[in-house]
Amino acid sequence: MDVNICTVRNWEEGLSPIRSDDLLMWFTVCKQSPWRWLQRIWMPSAFSDTDTPNWTDEQVDKALSDYIAQMPSLYKRRLLYILCGAHGSDWAGQIDLLCANAHTSMQSRVRVCQAVIQNYRIDTVTGDDPCPESIKPDFDRLQICLQAGEAAVLAGDGEYNAREK
Repeated sequence: MDVNICTVRNWEEGLSPIRSDDLLMWFTVCKQSPWRWLQRIWMPSAFSDTDTPNWTDEQVDKALSDYIAQMPSLYKRRLLYILCGAHGSDWAGQIDLLCANAHTSMQSRVRVCQAVIQNYRIDTVTGDDPCPESIKPDFDRLQICLQAGEAAVLAGDGEYNAREK
């Protein structure tokens, strides 16, 4: 990262601020995704305790509302498509699928991602996309995440940082 130990100590002790590019590089070097940590900075009341089984319904409602309010519009549209789209899948089942996938190993998640990418490509070309006019995934971002996930598996890591190149 091209910083000395004194600089890092100053960051850790709050004596000097860390520049945003240094912060993102820190996460990259540590092979960690910055998002869950940055959420705690942006919305500490919503994300200071991420053990949601201990949350009240009101805390869950507020955290989700705050999080969605911060999402870019394009991702809100994708979320609505998952929840309400005419794709033929039950919305609760879609969420349970994502939850189950998040409870698998990084290697398993990479394999699922590979299969989804392949199926998406084939269905798009063959005209089998059930909603060809609906909002599409960010395929470039999906590829970046797949590559970062593959690198994490090969390095023996259980988490990745998918910084755009």
